[in-house]
Amino acid sequence: MAMLLSLVAVALSWAFFGPTFGRYRGRPSLHNALYSLGLLLFALAVSAELLAKLLGAWNPLLYRLWYLTGAMGVALLYLGVVLADRSVQYASGRA
Repeated sequence: MAMLLSLVAVALSWAFFGPTFGRYRGRPSLHNALYSLGLLLFALAVSAELLAKLLGAWNPLLYRLWYLTGAMGVALLYLGVVLADRSVQYASGRA
């Protein structure tokens, strides 16, 4: 079951990264850049986790990749949400 969840997380994260990066390239903005980078880092993290499960053990390189990209990916995704919310509030006059 854990292997299936990891596989789904890898597939979804890479699937969401493509359109998000395309949106950034079509209409560059800071929150789209942060979303794209955050999804890329998250996709790398869950890919490293899946690879470790497939290999049956963690090695130092996979663990470092997982730890750094997972932590930074989540932080950048959150910053993208905050910036997108602020731009919506500013546009609607609620800022």
